[in-house]
Amino acid sequence: MAPAAARKEWLDRVLRIDDQGHDVLLMPDHLGLWPPFTPLVAAAEASDRLRFGTLVLNNEFWSPVLLAREAAAVDVLTGGRLELGLGAGHAAVEFAASGIPSTRRELESGD
Repeated sequence: MAPAAARKEWLDRVLRIDDQGHDVLLMPDHLGLWPPFTPLVAAAEASDRLRFGTLVLNNEFWSPVLLAREAAAVDVLTGGRLELGLGAGHAAVEFAASGIPSTRRELESGD
């Protein structure tokens, strides 16, 4: 699903998801889409029932300390409704586009 073009469009989507009876709204972590955390905080303003999570964060794109800080803030701002999902990342094209090495060998060799 493409990112919403405006705040109202995003909040309308959130309300539809809530009205359909879903329990969790998940945001992916891919380049070319919105970053995952900001939309989740906005979504928490539209729904006081939904839980919010990441499907899944690309671990290699996040510093552990900065990720912990971000996740803690989002958990507070969503009223304790954050579900954090982590992954290793799998899209080579995203690693190439970001300039971040995608394998341990690349990290160790500096390629």
